[in-house]
Amino acid sequence: MKNWNHLSDEELLLVKVRDLDLDIERTPLVSYIEQLRSELRRRGLSFNPNIWLGDEWCNPEGSTGVVVPFTLAHPRLIRLERQYVGFAEGTTENSFMRLLRHEVGHAIESAYNIVRHPLREMVFGNTDRPYPKSYRPDKQSRDFVRHLPNYYAQAHPDEDFAETFAVWVTEKKHWRELYRNWGALDKLKVMDLLMRDACDLTPIQGSRIEKYHYKNLNMSCLNIINGGTTTIIHI
Repeated sequence: MKNWNHLSDEELLLVKVRDLDLDIERTPLVSYIEQLRSELRRRGLSFNPNIWLGDEWCNPEGSTGVVVPFTLAHPRLIRLERQYVGFAEGTTENSFMRLLRHEVGHAIESAYNIVRHPLREMVFGNTDRPYPKSYRPDKQSRDFVRHLPNYYAQAHPDEDFAETFAVWVTEKKHWRELYRNWGALDKLKVMDLLMRDACDLTPIQGSRIEKYHYKNLNMSCLNIINGGTTTIIHI
């Protein structure tokens, strides 16, 4: 459906997501994605993550790609999400880049098979530990980086790794200063070692199947915006 923008809000909410004519390459998001790829290249990594529009921010389990919410592809969809949910994640350059770096942190574990690396488990914890239904972060702790809101690095070892990567991929001088005398700095140094090894490796691109792609979403915009999807792998 190419001319959906003329529909009323009520009509648009009933349209199936897969019927929307969206293309991430035709949005301002493409410049943010290129910025992320430039950051990876500057850090010496040849990893070039596949990024596509889907139901919400996630890195499908075992995938080397990243899903970006389809609502971010158009101002009208962002407005609808804010209206019906109360907020929309990643609508500014800063918040988009934070979320993207985090999800790429998950993806890069699969791309370089880091998840079972002895240093990874020793420093960040066991990836097989169940995710908690909720967590109560220690707001005074300096053993974790502070990147996404709600002290998200403390939620699970996988999130600790992804959050640490998201900080690491920025300028080294920046995080060395910001986390001076923090326990989190040791994690950043370990990340530096892991990524230095990765620079000498060819990344696994993994399956090209784009899970949760918006073209496969057979639900209405209202269902998806209101949280009608069934699976969230990483947030």
